[in-house]
Amino acid sequence: MIARMVCISLVFRCPRAQPGDHSTIDIGNRGDDVFETQEKVLRKVYQDREKGDLARARQRAVEGLRKWPDDYDLAVEAVQLCFETEDFNEATRLLKSVMRHHPREKGNLLDLTRETCLHTWNPALAWFLLEVLVRGREIDAVRDLLRRAPAPLPDDLAKRARTRKRSLEENGQGRSPGSTDAALLLGLCLLETGRHAEAAAALGSVLPKAPEIAHAVGEILVDLEREIPDDAET
Repeated sequence: MIARMVCISLVFRCPRAQPGDHSTIDIGNRGDDVFETQEKVLRKVYQDREKGDLARARQRAVEGLRKWPDDYDLAVEAVQLCFETEDFNEATRLLKSVMRHHPREKGNLLDLTRETCLHTWNPALAWFLLEVLVRGREIDAVRDLLRRAPAPLPDDLAKRARTRKRSLEENGQGRSPGSTDAALLLGLCLLETGRHAEAAAALGSVLPKAPEIAHAVGEILVDLEREIPDDAET
């Protein structure tokens, strides 16, 4: 009798699931999720990779990273799988997040990104890498990457940098760090495409805004002075 009363009581206390209501908990289907750990997710990712199912491995790694955004091993695996499956937009999104969570690993992440960029020359990936390098004022690294880039990528990147710079100026952010970065990247892209007069103008506008790179930019401008008189643009 007591057992029957307990059962009746439980029935009345438990809300009945309504059609379309997915908020109820299915204990039987949540067993794996409840006890899931980063290590288990990584192990499944490796298993998917071994089976050749890179798309499934990427999905599992990205979903795991949402649960544990501070897990560096999971983050690197997710980024690498995005590279391998050529999902470069997702890769750049993840890289931004991973660099925020693991600033000390930024150099390693940039090395991985640069290696992939040199093999694929994906425009989105190249733009992301150049933006990070420009913000870090790594001018030599930017110039090296642009020298290696196949045509017409440097010209396409110059157009994108010009658009970014113009947009910031039109929105009253012409003196912002982002505008300075865009002008610097524009100048370096134009330099690579041989448009020396335009490059000099863009780089010259950077000097008063970024004194920390005045020496490096000044050296480029001195070299350009020797080139511009014979430049076809003039």
